[in-house]
Amino acid sequence: MSALRTLSSRQTFFLKIVSPLAWVLGMGGLVVRLFATPGAWGFTHDVRWGLLAVWLIGVAFAASSLRFKRIRMDGTMLYVSNYLQEIEVPLADVAAVDENLWLKTHPVTIRLAHDTAFGDRLVFTPRAAWFRWWAPHPVVAEIRDAASRARTGS
Repeated sequence: MSALRTLSSRQTFFLKIVSPLAWVLGMGGLVVRLFATPGAWGFTHDVRWGLLAVWLIGVAFAASSLRFKRIRMDGTMLYVSNYLQEIEVPLADVAAVDENLWLKTHPVTIRLAHDTAFGDRLVFTPRAAWFRWWAPHPVVAEIRDAASRARTGS
């Protein structure tokens, strides 16, 4: 039995909760104020609509970050948390592990053979691997290897 190890970034809580909330409330408050007091800021009609569009695009990005999970792993299980609930997923249930190299945070998607309380896809941002911008993050191979060992029983 290997020791419990956190695979997700320590910034997961910030990326999942703090940053989206700050964007939605902070920029949203500014947009509401611009529309509520149109002449007070000296902006034209077009700028207000442009900022509303920027805010809505930001809200879409903020909503997509809600999917991030906190992931820990030992020799047999993944421990997955959304900060309200934690579930255990057997490593043998991991069907595939993929990574998006195009995004700065290199989000990792774990596809599962079975549906869980969090669905059949778990997405997390791995800990930073400096100077590996276009190379796969080592945690991807680590999860694949652990899942393969769990399926074969070795």
